[in-house]
Amino acid sequence: MANGESQESRILQRIELLLSRYHERDLAYDLDVVSDYYAFLADRIDYEHMHVDSARPLLETFESVFLWMKDALLQYPETIRQQVLDIIEEKQLCEIISIIANLSDSHLRRLQRRGFLGRLPRLNSFLGISFVLPPKERDYLSPTKLFDAKLGLKRLSQILRFASTVKVTDYDETFRDFRDNYDPNLIDKDKLLALTHILRVQLNEAPESRHTKLVLERLDAIESELKKSRVRWGIVITGFFVLYGFFADIETLHPGAFNRATQTVKNILNVLHQDGGVQKATPRIGQSQSRSPDDDDRVPPKQTGLLTEEIKIRDDENDEPENDPDAVV
Repeated sequence: MANGESQESRILQRIELLLSRYHERDLAYDLDVVSDYYAFLADRIDYEHMHVDSARPLLETFESVFLWMKDALLQYPETIRQQVLDIIEEKQLCEIISIIANLSDSHLRRLQRRGFLGRLPRLNSFLGISFVLPPKERDYLSPTKLFDAKLGLKRLSQILRFASTVKVTDYDETFRDFRDNYDPNLIDKDKLLALTHILRVQLNEAPESRHTKLVLERLDAIESELKKSRVRWGIVITGFFVLYGFFADIETLHPGAFNRATQTVKNILNVLHQDGGVQKATPRIGQSQSRSPDDDDRVPPKQTGLLTEEIKIRDDENDEPENDPDAVV
């Protein structure tokens, strides 16, 4: 039991670090952490006895971990992300874990008794025992539901273990290489968010279709990334370029369908291009400047300036007096 408790506390510490704002991402390692977390929860579900042997803090953090994972998987192939989302929705994992995490100890004991006595209907009838649970509990907490949750968590653990082995492109590393010429951190995020809002309004005014729904989903992902304190600019820039290519293709097939939206995306790309450009800095003192051969022959223009008092005094001291009777020859 002590070993189980130490494993549980170790996983809880790793999850708390994962959700810390000071955490530097290493996606491969982090996905392994979440994979271990899901596998641990699955092992602690005893669906036959309607029991989950896990500390409440580990259950309460389930939805936060899910939202983190949903965001992290944006950098991975769409097939992986979609399969994870399908399992979460199909098995109703967020709802089931949330109910278990918020049930009182007395309710949990009632569930365990119901799970045991539910297999003995004749004895139940003879003893006149019945258990009445709130509707939500009856809907979500049954041996079958807990078995589905256990299975879903096992599948998620295996998918994330595989995802941690997939090499993803780190666009931010490319930006670091070219930061002397292009630095996306100079981009005005407020301006981009305003243009994104305009684009959303234009799309909502367009006739509802499969295309507009798809674009709005992509726009949601880009906008959520822009609102972060530390933006992953690779996701933002590539996202807007994909949207522009999409609109350009639609305009070819259906001219005039997204004229305003296409122009807004053009404006966004213009902001990304201009704001991220780095102006050449003036040479520092002591650095050599390139000069053209004609510079030596060029006479500088006459300049007028004011001498400081100190310079005037020094000039007076250096002047030799003329016709001074006290001067020594």
